[in-house]
Amino acid sequence: AEIGGEISWIAPLDMAHVTFYVVYFAMNDAGSGKVQIANLATTANNFVVVADTALQTFTHVVVYTQSTLAEQTTPVARAITDTDSTVENLEFVPSEQTMHKKI
Repeated sequence: AEIGGEISWIAPLDMAHVTFYVVYFAMNDAGSGKVQIANLATTANNFVVVADTALQTFTHVVVYTQSTLAEQTTPVARAITDTDSTVENLEFVPSEQTMHKKI
């Protein structure tokens, strides 16, 4: 499977010692088997995963805060959901602008 899209989070209330966010794909919500996908400044609160990124066997995205001393031990985690849809019977209604366009 392949995924893509935005990952976003809310900053912790106490940012006094946070220097970076580190974002990983992981095998569970505890961060097992994690593989780093981003290291971001504290001014960021999102990261965009490029479309068609291989999901492999990862099931979660986990975000850790990093201080000058260490990475936090417990991440914020979300299960990855990969949804595919089909849209049928679309009808495009011309706008007023296209109806008056001279050919």
